[in-house]
Amino acid sequence: MAGKMNETVVAIPEFNGTVAPRLDCASKIIIAHLQNGQIKDKQELNLNNVNPYQLIGILTEKGVQKVICYHLCRRDWYSLRANGIEVMARISGNVEEILKNLAAGKLSTSNAIPFWRKGTDGICRGKGRSRRGRRGRRWEQD
Repeated sequence: MAGKMNETVVAIPEFNGTVAPRLDCASKIIIAHLQNGQIKDKQELNLNNVNPYQLIGILTEKGVQKVICYHLCRRDWYSLRANGIEVMARISGNVEEILKNLAAGKLSTSNAIPFWRKGTDGICRGKGRSRRGRRGRRWEQD
């Protein structure tokens, strides 16, 4: 029982082996159980057809304590924090290396503050959307 107390459950949005640029745009997420400096268990979740609110619910159900990502919007930041999940943002690189460094206690938490571009409100726009939208064109016409 005492060993379980050292376990940390971490989620990392993944894209081609690296941390995805944005949490809400990742197609899969890696959930790892770290215990006593080791990666004890790791699973991959497909995020196709999962909206951001469902994702946060899934992470909560899986017992995730920490999300490591490069960027996320305010909505996701506040939703994760409201569910007791710590967020480490501005972290980039190979997912395996990040997990090893985190398990060994070598991953810096000094960058664990989200950032938003100056002049924006940090509102998430979702997959495939932009400030100007599609301008009435079909995707096939591009």
